[in-house]
Amino acid sequence: MKRIIVPIVGLITIGILIGGNLYWKHNINETAKQALTEKESNASNQISSEKKSVNQIKKEYSALFEELEAQETSKIDQLMVAAKADYISKKASKTEIITKYQETAQELEKQADQSFNTLYQQLQYDLEKNGHNVKEAQEFQRTYNEKKKERYTRILSQVKDF
Repeated sequence: MKRIIVPIVGLITIGILIGGNLYWKHNINETAKQALTEKESNASNQISSEKKSVNQIKKEYSALFEELEAQETSKIDQLMVAAKADYISKKASKTEIITKYQETAQELEKQADQSFNTLYQQLQYDLEKNGHNVKEAQEFQRTYNEKKKERYTRILSQVKDF
């Protein structure tokens, strides 16, 4: 019975990963496109309105970047659960499992980078539009790279525990 359940759980987990990945990628990109479209359509109205401060802009984007981080961490955690399920079911060796899931992890990272870059460019646009230096956005890029490195280190640690 266990021999049937574990592969099924693994397949379900992979299905959830793929479906969730597509949903979140579409959701983030649509949100960014929608925000840019709204901003462009409201550009003439904003000329007469007050400009946002750097802190206001950073506060708005901080929440968006935190949401993106939570989504990406969740995807990686799901991937690790699937890999561990494959390892426990002894369907493949540790090396085979690492090879199998490494490609998926790299694709998730590539998609996360794309989502981050879209949001980051939007942040820079908002800063510039409000008369601020785009270098104010650099802290978000540093934080993103640090969090990415932390996730990578955590994954390596978990793989060693298999």
